[in-house]
This record gives sequence, C-alpha cells and structure tokens, in this order.
Amino acid sequence: MGFLVEKFLFEICQNIKMRNLFFYIFISAVYVVMLSACATQQTIEILHINDTHSHLAGMDENGKSNYDNKPAKGSFARINNVIKKYPNALVIDAGDRFQGTLYFSLFGYEPLIKIDNAMDFTALTLGNHEFDNGCEFLNSYINELK
Repeated sequence: MGFLVEKFLFEICQNIKMRNLFFYIFISAVYVVMLSACATQQTIEILHINDTHSHLAGMDENGKSNYDNKPAKGSFARINNVIKKYPNALVIDAGDRFQGTLYFSLFGYEPLIKIDNAMDFTALTLGNHEFDNGCEFLNSYINELK
C-alpha cells in the first residue's frame, strides 16, 4: 500500500497542476455528498477548514500566533470543539496545513500528525504548501496519518 501511495504522489508531483488537483478532489467530494443526500433524504452538515498554515495556537487580531489566554481566532483546539458539536457532519480540510509558523519551522509535520490523528476529519486534501518540502516529506506525512 505504501508503494502505491508513493507512486501516486510521484505522479501528482510530476504530472498534475496543483490548481487542478483541488478542483478535482472538491468536485469528487461534492458528487459523493450529493449522491448520499439524494439516496437517504437526510440533512448533511459539512464543516470545512483550509489554509490553517500550522497556526496550532490560533491567531491574535494582527494575525500573529497567540500563545497566551488572550482572545484569538482559530486554533485546532477550538476547531475540534466545534467538530464535537456536530458528530454526524462531514469534516473536510482543504489543505495548506504546512508552513506559516515556528511550529512547522522547528518540528515539521510532527505536531500536525498528532492533531490530525486525534481529530475526526472525514477527508484531508492537499494544498500547494504540502508540496513545499518535496514529495518524500509529503509521503512520510501521509503514511503517518491514521
């Protein structure tokens, strides 16, 4: 399975324009959601995040990482609290989780792996920044996801 993932990532890195990748994944997800909604006539809740750029601690009003107990936007703890309020929702992260803070500069994807594996995401997609450190780095990240 790891070989197939690695081969798939290599193909993505070599042959697909990044702006098209998100479009195809998004359209596929919308199609699946629409089919399931039509078949069961249920309400579907979708929670979507993107471009978190390793802001694990949230951001203050100036867009800087907030490490204090001051009012802040974001943070994965706050996001997870919202997710818990909607246990049947589709939870989608549309990428750009890498780069942006000292967390990523010092620790790479390690803090994100712990968060991703603890949160109840339905799907994670790749943004352009997931490719910044190369395909081998990205492949290692994907292989550590549960």
